[in-house]
Amino acid sequence: MAAFTAVSDLKPFKSMWKIRVKIIRLWKQYSAAGGETIEMFLIDENGVKINATVKKDLVNQFDSFLSQGSSKHFCGALVHVGDLIVNKTYQPAKGYSTILYSLEFSLIDLGYTQVRCVAHGALARILNDFWHSNTADVVVCVLRLWRIDWGAGGLTYVTNMEGVSEILFDTDIPEIQFFKSQRLVSKLMPSWKREAEVKKLGYKIYGHPFSTNTRRILAILLEKGLSYEPITVDLKSGEHKREAFLSLNPFGQVPVFEDENVKLFESRAITQYIAYLHSARGTQLLSLESEETLATLTMWMEIEAHQFDPFASRLTWEQVIKPIYGLETDHAVVKESEVGLEKVLNVYEKRLGESRFLACNTFTLVDLHHLPNLQYLLETPTKRLLENRPRVRMWVDEITGREAWKMACDQEKSWFGKQRKDDMTGKAFKMPCEQAKSWFGKQRK
Repeated sequence: MAAFTAVSDLKPFKSMWKIRVKIIRLWKQYSAAGGETIEMFLIDENGVKINATVKKDLVNQFDSFLSQGSSKHFCGALVHVGDLIVNKTYQPAKGYSTILYSLEFSLIDLGYTQVRCVAHGALARILNDFWHSNTADVVVCVLRLWRIDWGAGGLTYVTNMEGVSEILFDTDIPEIQFFKSQRLVSKLMPSWKREAEVKKLGYKIYGHPFSTNTRRILAILLEKGLSYEPITVDLKSGEHKREAFLSLNPFGQVPVFEDENVKLFESRAITQYIAYLHSARGTQLLSLESEETLATLTMWMEIEAHQFDPFASRLTWEQVIKPIYGLETDHAVVKESEVGLEKVLNVYEKRLGESRFLACNTFTLVDLHHLPNLQYLLETPTKRLLENRPRVRMWVDEITGREAWKMACDQEKSWFGKQRKDDMTGKAFKMPCEQAKSWFGKQRK
């Protein structure tokens, strides 16, 4: 009988091999070209994995006896997570760079043994995003189908296998529930201080919840499910023009965004930073499938900034902001700006007949960037320009109805974090997006 061949020794010139492997992942899939197939990840005794496919004409023959083998899951509490390492390698033959991610972390199990782990690829980014956005004192996770590397002294470290391994944080997973139920674990939890996360809030936003540009940042943070620390800048008193704030933004405008050593102003630059940094988390706001989709996304972001925003911002200023400061609305400017906005909305109406959203068929940064001014214009006579165009109206209704945007508009939930009361009546302000009162605590008229 022929000996078994190790997976690492398989060569393409021969079509028949005898290997001893374990099926660690098994599923069926269908494609127009290949029909229904059985897909498998196999692993041999040396820990080398390989992908295998049972073609459609053999599925019935093998389906009855192929089964996924059992595997051990490791459950533990995260006690250390390092920095996300990004390595770029340029491949001249292919004409582009390959980006490789890695992240070292440590878990402690119920036996209080600390295990060193290394995550690579997409899992490294997923863990990094979750770690930096989660504020719990202790995070328990489950590693499924990870490879154990052994050294002379025993277990060296645990690492993932790309496309096979999983890291799970769901509190409903039985292993996590059992881990958290142990009495000794609960006693030790307060002493497991997560090194980089004692502060709990990584991002700082200097701004005001009723500023259009500040709301743009709130919208993306809430779409991504990220925590942040809001720091109110008193616009009415001119705090944004004083030396202390000018040291953050020399142009004296809100918002300013801080991520440790990274300091950014200009809201659209900030949203792109967050969208790229957390592309694997929450709502996918980019369109990176190809150079064409990325270029289309960028084009429509430029259209929003240079075609839509100048007219929309002027209309918001004249009809919403000026009355708050006791200034008179210039109706000639309103009329002129509405003429310009109508031309832009006519282009939008045509585009939305071709695509559900402006850049593509999914909600992206392009749509998010429109939200602050659109919301204010819905409270002004300019609303008719949006309602008179059926596709624009449907688009506006859909994007302003998103839960993250509703939260961004609710200053109590997204900014102050507690109920404010009217000093005169003792009643809570009703201030979501409808602008019932100004943020300076007086009635708009």
